[in-house]
Amino acid sequence: MRPLLAVPALILLVACGAPKLSRKEVDRDLQVDYPVPVTVQVPESASEIKGSPAHAKLVALQELTVSKGWFTVQRSTEGDRERFRFQPGKAAPAGLTATGGGFELPAAKATYAGAFRMERSRDGRQARVAYRVRLEQPSAFFPLFQIEHPNARVGQTAEREARYAREGRKWILQGTNERHTKAR
Repeated sequence: MRPLLAVPALILLVACGAPKLSRKEVDRDLQVDYPVPVTVQVPESASEIKGSPAHAKLVALQELTVSKGWFTVQRSTEGDRERFRFQPGKAAPAGLTATGGGFELPAAKATYAGAFRMERSRDGRQARVAYRVRLEQPSAFFPLFQIEHPNARVGQTAEREARYAREGRKWILQGTNERHTKAR
């Protein structure tokens, strides 16, 4: 009679245990949101102190965008500062999007490269997952992105974090710290 009771007890024990968040589940959830476009911002107007690193970036941005015909730039001196006004040029790219304070161009794509660490909270109801994204498929505007991010290289990975919450026996993705989003 004892073997008959052992099977239901074992099933009950397995069924009542806390479900584990699997790497396969994380990969399935996060791969849906990638690849995402990585964009570069070109300000409509920006003012920086002459000689500062931020001023040097604006000068480099102006030189590259004007040489390609993508933008025209007007510069004016305001005391120890210099103002740059960027306007789309005759050869303005088709991928140019106007934003509240300037323009946005697609520089590359970030692809999902996999989860590498999962940590559950003490109560077992929440989890944080660290994962990597890889910078791929650079566009003609990638050199603009490198002005703002000089160490960025194609194939380079960056870490991101996802948050999960357990609802009943399921783990639900609550969000990530990815600032770029996929167009839906």
